Amino acid sequence: MTEASRQNQVAQLQRDIARINRRLSDLAGDESDVTVRIAQNERSVARTTNATAVQSHQREIRRLNDVLLLIRNDRARFARALARKTDELHEAQNAPLDLRQQQPARQVETLARGRCGTDAAAPVRKPPSAPSQGTATQARYDAFISHAHEDKATVALPLCDALQSLGYRIWLDVFELEVGDNLPRSIDRGLAASRFGIVVLSRSFMAKRWTDYELNGLIARENASGKVVLPLWHQVSESDVLEFSPSLAAKFALDTSTCTMAELAQKFAAVLSKPAGSRSRE
Repeated sequence: MTEASRQNQVAQLQRDIARINRRLSDLAGDESDVTVRIAQNERSVARTTNATAVQSHQREIRRLNDVLLLIRNDRARFARALARKTDELHEAQNAPLDLRQQQPARQVETLARGRCGTDAAAPVRKPPSAPSQGTATQARYDAFISHAHEDKATVALPLCDALQSLGYRIWLDVFELEVGDNLPRSIDRGLAASRFGIVVLSRSFMAKRWTDYELNGLIARENASGKVVLPLWHQVSESDVLEFSPSLAAKFALDTSTCTMAELAQKFAAVLSKPAGSRSRE
């Protein structure tokens, strides 16, 4: 791929992401409007004694609930599309480094001779940097949800909604990233600005490079300041987690197979209500 075509791909992906974000914003507004109308009809049912009026309001409530389900399905579909486009953007933005690292050896040697003996080693990516510790005490978010995009619609988004409904501030890429953002830097800022990290451990999570980046940042925070990582198992067994990370397997975790989303939110809320690192390290 030429540099020009790579830049065109990045620009197109950024346009796609902006379009999807606008659609998600519209859907969030539609969902809010429909939820208000359902509540209005429910209040009308409670106030009226007229049987015909009650039936009319109940029909409207059923219709609005059907509309609400369609909106939420659309929201989940666009969230999956956004996750795919975000992954593609990651790859496209990192492509120049990958291409330089794969240059033939003779090109590197030629470059070295042209530099008159200076070090001409091929560029090497820096490892993920740990979030700044100084920002942890001034956190803007109660939790950062680290997840694979395959689990966004089924776990991350519903959990984010449930926790936000309880009044907690949650960092989720769908709502925080904007077109043109530097993705690693935005993730670092989100990690550093969050008191806790909810890690959705699934087979998809364990296979991703970017989830490793986020997990490493959260573990660095935890090593420095106490409990930060809050694991949530999703369709994995103890042996799966043990093989992936013995230290994570040793942590008490919640499991999507044993709790509803509302129950998970309540259990996480019991921890989010406390300062990060407030419990002693094990």
